Amino acid sequence: MKAQIKRNLVLNMGVAAAAAAALAGCGGGSGSDSSSSAAQVQGKAVDFYLSQANVVFPDCSNQTATTDGTGNFTFPSGCAKSAIKVSGGTDIGTGLAFGGVLLAPASDVAQGSTAVVTPFTTLLTQVGTDQSAALAAKLGLQSTNLLTQDPMQDVTMLKSGVVLQQLIEQIGKALAGLSASTGGSLTAEASAAAAAKAVATTVIGSSGSVDLTSTTLVSSAVSAAVVNSQAALSSSTQASIDVVAANVAALVTPVIASHVTNVSAGLANTTLGATPAATVASLQKAGALQSLSDSVQSSASGLLLSSVTSAALVDGTLTSSLGALGNAVALGNESAINSAASALGNNVDGNGIAAVILAVSPTDYLRLDSFSINDTAVPFSNAVTITGSTLTNIKTSVTQVGQPFGTGASEIRAGLRYVYNGNEVILVIERVALTFNSSNQLVAAQIPPGTSFQFVVNGTVNTRVSVTSTGDNLFDSSSGQLVLPVATLLNKLRSSGVLSATQIQALTPTAPGSVDVTLVVGSETGQPVRVRAATGNGTNPMSVVGVDTGDSAVVGYGTETIVTLVP
Repeated sequence: MKAQIKRNLVLNMGVAAAAAAALAGCGGGSGSDSSSSAAQVQGKAVDFYLSQANVVFPDCSNQTATTDGTGNFTFPSGCAKSAIKVSGGTDIGTGLAFGGVLLAPASDVAQGSTAVVTPFTTLLTQVGTDQSAALAAKLGLQSTNLLTQDPMQDVTMLKSGVVLQQLIEQIGKALAGLSASTGGSLTAEASAAAAAKAVATTVIGSSGSVDLTSTTLVSSAVSAAVVNSQAALSSSTQASIDVVAANVAALVTPVIASHVTNVSAGLANTTLGATPAATVASLQKAGALQSLSDSVQSSASGLLLSSVTSAALVDGTLTSSLGALGNAVALGNESAINSAASALGNNVDGNGIAAVILAVSPTDYLRLDSFSINDTAVPFSNAVTITGSTLTNIKTSVTQVGQPFGTGASEIRAGLRYVYNGNEVILVIERVALTFNSSNQLVAAQIPPGTSFQFVVNGTVNTRVSVTSTGDNLFDSSSGQLVLPVATLLNKLRSSGVLSATQIQALTPTAPGSVDVTLVVGSETGQPVRVRAATGNGTNPMSVVGVDTGDSAVVGYGTETIVTLVP
């Protein structure tokens, strides 16, 4: 029998007395729920808040309720001790339909208290509420009560919960694809339950604090989910379940880990606003929720599994080849996908692979054709070495593919953050107007007059300042590249009068030394401007990164690299 928990351990004495009187007036109440139903009991459904979601009380004759615009719902009379299931509705963070299932275990919810139904309570429904402290510790939430806390009121819990939910949903989609591919009978609800249990046991069973974006953790959770769902899979699949689990993990882990990593990166700089609505508005303005929307709408893992034959999934010699296909799909690189699929031969379905390519191949984006630092060509990588006395400029050639700006103006926001010699410099440029020629190549880039530069400096000196553009040029006509003139931008900071020449010199990356650089391109409208880097056989996506001055944030696509300067 499942242990029941109190979501609110302290009752006002006056309320308790009123409840006792009500029981007496009813001639007692042995075995009844009168004490909890005498006053309304409230609940809240939270990924971000779920609006107009369906709430079911399985232990109370499956009675139902509906959430309001901020996830609130009221328990039907007499249902305060029931478990809870939430599905459907709209996630206020993305504005998209909620495709997952949230659960909360049975508990005796006190009068006047609010039950929460979250990704955390979903996991605890699967493994037992006695695992609450262990789960919280693994997630770095040691001081948080996972059974009672609203994640929209706790920034660390919010970030962790959203990432958890996407991990669960992505694995659930993979299980649905596996069932379809092998002739199984797995339902969407059963897929969600198997995924949630797998994530919970994997997290709790890990050593130390966990990284939800780790490919090792994701792979383990996928494997466990396949095993959890085996009863609803075909008999031939069940007979080779360990091989199937390994092959499925190899195939979809790169795709799932990519989504989870991007969601986590998008939320990395999240801070709570004055209200939950303000928090969501700030994230939307920065572009921080685009990766979440991408993950919610992605069907890649399910389509990928549907494109692989049942025979391939039970063949232990194909694990590496399936992993190569998964890696190619995660990159959205059509050439690499076709190459990996060809290597698998008849083990994949051509029409299925075509559907995967259609789902993941980009059509509208900015393509970065080259990248240079101090006019030296360098690859997009985690670390580069440059010869030069100081870091002066960063440049890239840009081509637009399709309609990267939709129907809007060709404008971006840009962010730069670097850490050098114990100092951090953060810059957000609120608006950059781009011009492309008939060949879709960038031919001009200007910061319109009146546009603000938001600077923040932390370290030996701490300051923040807003500088107004006079129509600054960000295009190098001699090389045909978009340029971020680091030295010029620092001179603007000096011209503001806030910092002296000596202080600016201390902020200037100088050889010999190294500087940790983050560059990001975001949208001026808050909608995504996707950015990909040209490769020898197509394009690969840039990383999701963010820069935040505290007053202004930009989250989008860019790069993080350590630049080593040598004389």
